[in-house]
Amino acid sequence: MSRKTAQQAIVVTIIAVAVTLGSSLQAQTAASTTSIGTGHASSAVAPQFLSTRPVIGSTVSMIGIHCPVDHVAYVLVGFRSLKPTQLPKGGFIYLDPSLLLMSGPLPITSAETFVSSVVLPDEPGLEGVTIALQVLTLSTVDATEYALSNALEWTFGY
Repeated sequence: MSRKTAQQAIVVTIIAVAVTLGSSLQAQTAASTTSIGTGHASSAVAPQFLSTRPVIGSTVSMIGIHCPVDHVAYVLVGFRSLKPTQLPKGGFIYLDPSLLLMSGPLPITSAETFVSSVVLPDEPGLEGVTIALQVLTLSTVDATEYALSNALEWTFGY
């Protein structure tokens, strides 16, 4: 066998090994945060909900801005609804109402913000799972007043 033929055989072998390894290895899912819709407030600027990416095994920071100071905040957690629910006094809940969990209350500061965080377990089974979150604020003065933020869709990954 000539030197050139031997080199070609080695290259073909390396490519075959790479293809075999590549087919057995899956690319990791990138963690992502996507904003959905817009917020609603009857008497002020609508709250905005932001977060860092939901990286498995890390702490995710969440912040709500433009939240009315005489309200408390709740984070709704569930799955994204294909058809948002419109509330009678305005605004939409972008999560499936049949599968909602609620976390809170979170105090709103004089700067019209709240800050919270959640520690995600280092659990590979979370990879690729998608959930949705949205902030609901309720007035501590008038039981009929509320505000809603945009929703966030989290895809857990690395």
